[in-house]
Amino acid sequence: MRVFGAMGSWLDKVGAKIAALDKRLVLVGLVLLVIPLFRPDLLSHVDDKTFVNLYKYWGLISGVCALTLFVVLGRKGAFAYFAVLLVGSVLVATFMFDGKVSRWFVYWLPSAIMALLVASTCRCFYRELVVSVLVVTTVLEVMNFASVIIFPDGMWATDRVAQNGNYFFDHRNNAYKLLFPMLLCSSLLDGLNGKKVGIRTILLLALSYAQLILAPSATSMVALTLLVVFFVLVQWRRARSIFNSLTFLSVSVVSFVLVVVMRLQDVFGFFIVDVLHKNMTFTGRTYIWDATFEMFHGIRHALFGYGVSGYKQLVIDGHPYSHAHNEFLDVWLNGGFVAVVALLGMLILVSLALYKSRKSREAAVLAVAVGAYYVIGLTEPIVSTSFIFVASVAFYRYRRKDREMISDTPFNSSSHAPICADGEVDYNGSVRLLTK
Repeated sequence: MRVFGAMGSWLDKVGAKIAALDKRLVLVGLVLLVIPLFRPDLLSHVDDKTFVNLYKYWGLISGVCALTLFVVLGRKGAFAYFAVLLVGSVLVATFMFDGKVSRWFVYWLPSAIMALLVASTCRCFYRELVVSVLVVTTVLEVMNFASVIIFPDGMWATDRVAQNGNYFFDHRNNAYKLLFPMLLCSSLLDGLNGKKVGIRTILLLALSYAQLILAPSATSMVALTLLVVFFVLVQWRRARSIFNSLTFLSVSVVSFVLVVVMRLQDVFGFFIVDVLHKNMTFTGRTYIWDATFEMFHGIRHALFGYGVSGYKQLVIDGHPYSHAHNEFLDVWLNGGFVAVVALLGMLILVSLALYKSRKSREAAVLAVAVGAYYVIGLTEPIVSTSFIFVASVAFYRYRRKDREMISDTPFNSSSHAPICADGEVDYNGSVRLLTK
């Protein structure tokens, strides 16, 4: 017991020293830790492996640092553990079914690292965390937008994927992975600076629409537009009681049951055809969902899925697909029932945390951002560092233990500031808010 007590005391001292670091130094460090977590997919399709190896080892260093910070500073909330369980279950399934572990390192491990990083820094270095993600995603988006202009027909192709639509960061359907955290971070900074909407956010929104116009993605365009609409609506306090985190999660789950499982999309035909500009099969996605359901024969695959290489068996009429085209089905395909339970646990935690603070403008904005991912999730997988960042920030800003420490000092005259917002937070938990 003395050993554990001494170790705990030592960790407290180390944590206090880290929390007292110069914020500019912290910002630089966080930028360096975040960069490898948003990996441009172009790296997987270049002959020179120099940058590939650089990102690989950079990502491993980021993971070690995030784990160390989590042990020393981390808010030991259930969200981070669910994230680790989700990613870990995919790894177990990958080993069980002889999958390609290197693919897990590239596409799944960064999500767990992001969850640990946010859990470690959201309390004491919230502004620096938000700025670091804003910087990284903005730079990557500018580079991705440039690739759209310079290479309108795409930059790379494989034997499974055509060149059209594949740009610097990823396929055009995945542009939201940069756009959503970029816009959210800009909006959060506006709030911390006492603004509802700043010029920077408006410019980044214009860039986002330009990206989706030049490299069209109907689902992303709808999700972005809904994000903007609901962002405007939740500026009014009364609207926050209706358009909240539980509402968005409920709609997402019900949509999955009605559309993906029960196939009642005929009821939404006007929306699918006239708004999304897809046919009643969601451009062939219903066939992919059917094929995915058929893969879960036997208790073994139902519980553990197929691992990261399971997509190789997802072939329809000779055409291969790289994922199940749905947020829940894709997690089930990769990690089985255990992974789906972990994902649902994360979503429920985030929704409850935000719902209990639904009158806060910032919590409402975070709920809208999470809801935008649900729109994408109906026809695309969403588990990535992008989504995990947004969801984990939402949880660790507004989970019960931190919400109890919120000061009564007004925040933007419409909500109360969580413990890290525009204030100094001592490592021992005391708060000194800097009022405007």
